[in-house]
Amino acid sequence: MLRIVGAIASCVAASILGACSTGAAGEAAAGPDTATAVGSSAAGSTVVKGGGASGAQMDPQTREMVEQDLHKLVMKIGRKHHARVGVAITTAEGTFTAGHPGTGPAWSTIKVPIAIAASRGEASNDLVDLSIRESDNDASWELWMHVLDKEGDPIQAVDTVLAEGGSKVRWQDPESGWQTAFGYANWPLQEQAKFGAHLECIKGARRVIRDMGKIIEWQRWGLAKESNARVKGGWGLSELDGHYTQRQFGELKFDQGNVGVATITVRYDGFKTGEDAAYHKAQATLDDLSPELVAYLQQSLARGVLSPVDSCPG
Repeated sequence: MLRIVGAIASCVAASILGACSTGAAGEAAAGPDTATAVGSSAAGSTVVKGGGASGAQMDPQTREMVEQDLHKLVMKIGRKHHARVGVAITTAEGTFTAGHPGTGPAWSTIKVPIAIAASRGEASNDLVDLSIRESDNDASWELWMHVLDKEGDPIQAVDTVLAEGGSKVRWQDPESGWQTAFGYANWPLQEQAKFGAHLECIKGARRVIRDMGKIIEWQRWGLAKESNARVKGGWGLSELDGHYTQRQFGELKFDQGNVGVATITVRYDGFKTGEDAAYHKAQATLDDLSPELVAYLQQSLARGVLSPVDSCPG
């Protein structure tokens, strides 16, 4: 059962997305992007070798140091805000993750590959801008339907875009075809970081990347506050257990080159505090996490510990 906050501009669009940011065309409601979902969690840090396409070599001691640094960061922020936190970064050395793996609904972050797939079919630039900059659900629905009209199978078209970025998702109900609730697609942090790292490799992504650097002010928290970031966020509440999630992913542009990044925070007190309070607490968590993560990456690149992604997948 879909739980929608505020006026519903398009019930069909909201149910397909698995979330809702409502309002008139060109105006998204400044509130939680909510729907039913079940959260999950895991601890520790891992690395996926070769996630940066070039697979630059890193000695085991340095790799362990990076893993430990990321783990300490997510633990520190998590303790401060009484929440689960997760990060993933993709560099030339691979994809490193720590904390919550980001399994569960992609929420509005899935709008990025959808918008790219639609752009390839010459979709309206205005719809693309609304979908990415304002996270407008009606615009995203129209883009999804545009891909259906042009390609016949929007899931396959989006999967193709994801593969070009070295990533993949697990759709909630792929047998439903275009009717699948695409906001519920399972897109873990490590897959999002890889996709973010390779955005520049993807045909038709230029406008979407630009829009990811022009996020509307009320959605400009966490990574979106960073001047060198091109990101998209997504957020939602589980009505089954009260877990509240905010997540972001994209690319960070440094002097040395680009790094893919994905972050998430999950709160377990959504029912107790109320959805609005959980929304703002999650936002504060990412606001604390993001500048520390960006500073760590800047220092690691400057010292030569990490290298920017320097090639495309395949």
